[in-house]
Amino acid sequence: MHAPSYDAFFASWRQKPLILPVCLGAAFLITVLLLQLTTPRYTVTAIVGPTAREGAAARSTRLPASFQDDDTVSLSLIERSDDETLSDFARFMQLMTTPEIAQRLLDDTELDLRSHMTPGTGPRAWLDKAARFLAGQKTSRELDAAALARILRQRLTLNMIGRSAMREIVLRDADRDFAVKLVNALIAAADNHLKEQAMQRTASQIVYLRRALERVTMTEHRKTLASLLGLQEQTQMMLAVHLPFAADVIQTAQAPHAPDWPPAALCFAVALSFGFLAACSLHYFRATSP
Repeated sequence: MHAPSYDAFFASWRQKPLILPVCLGAAFLITVLLLQLTTPRYTVTAIVGPTAREGAAARSTRLPASFQDDDTVSLSLIERSDDETLSDFARFMQLMTTPEIAQRLLDDTELDLRSHMTPGTGPRAWLDKAARFLAGQKTSRELDAAALARILRQRLTLNMIGRSAMREIVLRDADRDFAVKLVNALIAAADNHLKEQAMQRTASQIVYLRRALERVTMTEHRKTLASLLGLQEQTQMMLAVHLPFAADVIQTAQAPHAPDWPPAALCFAVALSFGFLAACSLHYFRATSP
């Protein structure tokens, strides 16, 4: 192979003018075939943020500031204020992909997750099945809470929105309506789980404080216990209100009516670029061949 000359390179284009359209046509047809074989997916997004504690937008189950400022009840028995304790919203974000929430979703008959989500699909899953079969291990994998939690961790994306506390929840799925229902159900399940835990904790504290009031005789101690009991009883009443506990839904799950993956226009642009490069490469090798 000798060094090519520009005359030989451009002469090759004149001698074989059909190489370029053939390469472009082949790239176009291959892209059409691949796009037909690829399952289109919809991107579902929802935006959540911590519940407001004050102002006109306050919809949370927190106590009024007048109760929290009282010296005798400044420390809430539901949420501590030290730096090592996670906020309810932080726990909400962590819970979204845990087996506890996955089990709640599996128990939801309206979702019918077992018919929409099947573990063990994809090249990596089939390779894992083959390796387990050769090793004599169990290969059948049913959709249980642990498997669903693993699928959610792989498919859910939690994005920060600027420097704010709001988070964007993103899920990509082939079934648009199912994905919208799943994201909304996931948000509701995580919030209800935390709310039920808070209600159970409050009820236990109320029982303890009432028993303590029956035993204590000192006036100062009874006053403190009565203040704490009143605090927890008001918290219990506020928890009973049908409002979000840990996260406000700023934007419910939404998705475009047309699939946005794979990006067809970008795929065709990339394919035609490769087709043009392939045509240039063929002319180059023709020019450099003896």
